[in-house]
Amino acid sequence: MVSFTTMTVVIDMAPISKWQMVQMDDGYGTPPPGTDTSKDKAWKIYKCIYGLQQASHIWHATLADVCIGAGLNESAVDPCLFFRAAILLAVYFDFDYYRQR
Repeated sequence: MVSFTTMTVVIDMAPISKWQMVQMDDGYGTPPPGTDTSKDKAWKIYKCIYGLQQASHIWHATLADVCIGAGLNESAVDPCLFFRAAILLAVYFDFDYYRQR
């Protein structure tokens, strides 16, 4: 998860830099191979995965692979901050919130 300091800096810089900010409250993933789901569809991820002890590590590793594959760079200071030219992606995921739901 992005650090509180990084998130505060991003939120403070957004209006000054005229950045568009987007918030997503749900997690989505691509259907696993072998399913009958169309490739242009996404599956909503439910809380069962968040109860795993390794969930945050696996989630971040997968996210980093996708972001780097899309041409974003991972910050050396904060591993949940990705960037490229005019794109800044700060990822915060509250696993405790989903564990309690």
